[in-house]
Amino acid sequence: MPTVTLKKPIILGERQFAVIDIDEPTLGGIAAHEVSLASTGSETAALMAMLAAETGWPMDAVRKIKASEMEALAEILLPFAKGDPSGESGEASPPMSPIS
Repeated sequence: MPTVTLKKPIILGERQFAVIDIDEPTLGGIAAHEVSLASTGSETAALMAMLAAETGWPMDAVRKIKASEMEALAEILLPFAKGDPSGESGEASPPMSPIS
């Protein structure tokens, strides 16, 4: 599981946000990305929505992540958002079997 430690913690009220552990995104995170992208047309807004859904961080905290740190997070999340569950670019993933 990749971990991104922010250069400077984000403080919101009495809460501090400093470390982001990123696992394979959930369907909820991918859906948040798709809904945001469809409504805003912004890949940045869509990644922020996905990150908030995956981490449980409030959007106000996600908005304060530095752009340079978001680039590292985007490298981890974008392959999943683009439909590549292997996290690698290139060949398409094999189709999933239907649930019986």
